[in-house]
Amino acid sequence: MVRFGGHWSEWVLTGVIGGLYLCSLLTGIEALATIAGALFWLSLPTLLFGRRVKVKKNRLVLEVGWPVTLFRVEIAPEEIIEVVDLERAEGVLPLRYYRLVLPLTVLAVSVGLLGLVKDSRWAFVWFGWIYWGIVGVIPLLFPKKAKKLSVMATLAFGAFMSCLARLLGIKEYPMYIVTSVILVPFITDVRERTVVLVTEKGTYLVSSLSDREIEQFIDNLRRLISGSGGSNVPAS
Repeated sequence: MVRFGGHWSEWVLTGVIGGLYLCSLLTGIEALATIAGALFWLSLPTLLFGRRVKVKKNRLVLEVGWPVTLFRVEIAPEEIIEVVDLERAEGVLPLRYYRLVLPLTVLAVSVGLLGLVKDSRWAFVWFGWIYWGIVGVIPLLFPKKAKKLSVMATLAFGAFMSCLARLLGIKEYPMYIVTSVILVPFITDVRERTVVLVTEKGTYLVSSLSDREIEQFIDNLRRLISGSGGSNVPAS
């Protein structure tokens, strides 16, 4: 399925969850952490399962929310400024189109560091915030074609976190390098192919695990743009 992602609501939702945890640590109000946990589990289907991209009346229809549609974006062909296939674009860093992930990374690391200081009994949990906050950014620092560099950086980071966790006396220290090893197939093979749509309304991400579906989507998009007279839209 070709699905939609990258809507501002997803970034805001993730930021709110992290912000509630951070406020809970700063204020000592455990109810904030409880609310953040509940919000996380309630929003997990929306964050994990994007909705299918649709074409209606010569417009792309992108929807957010699962199982209920929460937001809907309609894009006319003439509003598309640029189309980038990250898997095939030469020298394009995915981070260029995922810039909102940076403040979320800082937030996750802040929660982890503050948690270690406030309550070291849950050091494994707080270290997890730091690990997941950073490891998700690593593949975005390299062009999609540079899989080896991405894998090496992910494994090196996992080894570093395991060594640091052992020095801090965290019993579960092997978890971080083991997790990094598990992530390798998702970096190299079992991963979504993403097409970036830069429009007048914003930047959106369209992804699928199937190359055939993405190729079909790109072909349909080209025909849609050509039919609107926008054949000069740059595509990478």
